[in-house]
Parts: sequence; C-alpha cells; structure tokens
Amino acid sequence: MSEEGLTLPTYRYVLRVDGKVVYHSFTMQLDAKLRQYKHRCPRTVIEQVGERTTYSDEYRWA
Repeated sequence: MSEEGLTLPTYRYVLRVDGKVVYHSFTMQLDAKLRQYKHRCPRTVIEQVGERTTYSDEYRWA
C-alpha cells in the first residue's frame, strides 16, 4: 500500500442488527459499507465509533 493510502481518513464502526452488535471493523467509505450491509440485511445499522483516523492507526487498532 502506498504512503498516501495510509493517510486517507478511515472510520471505526460497529454493525448492529436489531440492536445487537454483530460485527466491528473499520472502513474508508462508511456510506458504501452501510449500503453493502443493507443489501444483505435491511435492519442493519452502522454506528461510527470515535473520530476519523488514518488507515495505519486503524490497522494497529485491529
């Protein structure tokens, strides 16, 4: 991955279905990720956790 890719903003999130946390991860495109999950399960809700950060910080977090 290029150095530029390491500095792009990323978001931590939790995925909830019917109020229960079923998954947590990080992504650079929060809206696109929500559409992907909504396609599979319409009751899905994504909650952003914390502030935007960089990919390299997220990789260390995971």
